Amino acid sequence: MSQQSVVLHNNGGGSDKVYAIELKQVTGGWVVNYRNGRRIMGTGYQIRGNAGGTRTHRPRPYDAALRIYRNVIREKQADHYVIVEQSHGDGGSEEGGATVTPEEEQRDSGRYPMLLTSIEEETKALQLCDNPSYCGQEKEEGERRMLLKEMGKNVSGVNRKGEFVPVAQSIRNAADIIPLSSFLVDGEEVGETLRIWDLLEHNGENLREQSMQVRYERLSALVPNYHNLAIRVVPTAFRRDAKLKMFHEIKARGGEGMVFKLVAAPYVEGASKYALKYKFKSTATVQVVGASSAKRSIQMGVASDDGVQFAGNVAIPVNKDIPSVGHFIEVEYLYAFPNGGSLFQPVYLGPRSDKDQADRYDSLKLRRLSDSDADEDELHAAA
Repeated sequence: MSQQSVVLHNNGGGSDKVYAIELKQVTGGWVVNYRNGRRIMGTGYQIRGNAGGTRTHRPRPYDAALRIYRNVIREKQADHYVIVEQSHGDGGSEEGGATVTPEEEQRDSGRYPMLLTSIEEETKALQLCDNPSYCGQEKEEGERRMLLKEMGKNVSGVNRKGEFVPVAQSIRNAADIIPLSSFLVDGEEVGETLRIWDLLEHNGENLREQSMQVRYERLSALVPNYHNLAIRVVPTAFRRDAKLKMFHEIKARGGEGMVFKLVAAPYVEGASKYALKYKFKSTATVQVVGASSAKRSIQMGVASDDGVQFAGNVAIPVNKDIPSVGHFIEVEYLYAFPNGGSLFQPVYLGPRSDKDQADRYDSLKLRRLSDSDADEDELHAAA
């Protein structure tokens, strides 16, 4: 592991721009920083001004930071920049038009979402409705999606793992209405609509350290509230009566759930205590461990200390493709039988290409046993 830096130059079309990238070790891991701007005449490749930032908004493991570092270099080379200087941790340096060619295509965007923490009890959710420190938003049955627009580039989707993914053309078209040259928003993709709830980057300004309420207000002022627009700002309730009304309306129509966010909190990557979700429906990510095309059903597996644990079968609707063994899917279920049993009344929702592991059995919603149910549930556990 070694620190690295590279300087790239673009003099095409009358330009004279420099982009410097640094892979640097800091407390807690590695970061990728950059500086960019016009070249100062007669000084080699020094940059005019102090424009710059970071592509890793928190320290990363070396391998992950190295992938981001290489990906940024490749992005700049695609924009007609040429490497003019390179330096490695051993003190050596190179000059000239070197190229970086990773063995495999890197998909890491360098941006990672704040993940929701589940709460299981309805009483806890109602307490959050009463708590003025939290706001409320509806949680729908979508797939987590950030939307990234960088200056001079096309709009890109980013999944919950921080990887670049495609987005619907309708969302790309709607993004053109946002009056910014660069931005990063967070939300969930539901069909061909992107429901957004947070603004993280605004024309190069990092908003993550600002409060949730400030970020949301800036987002609401930025995106027009057109009914037919494929990008929509998620309605947010800040007052107690509005949160309770939202809670009971979602529950009455059979919606998925509600998210509660600490209004004074910053945006942090990964699992966060600042954003909590309560689901009226139980859903789980499971792995396909077997399939029967004749019966249009697949066998489900969940994670356990002993590896993949069988969790029953689920039917695949005739208008859906049967997922392949090894892939991950999302199912809705009533409950899981105790003692390692199957999911009861599972319903197939769709693939989860953004997941690379199944939920653990001990995280599932279990049926609460009465004495009269015990013998029946032992039979399900043994099946």
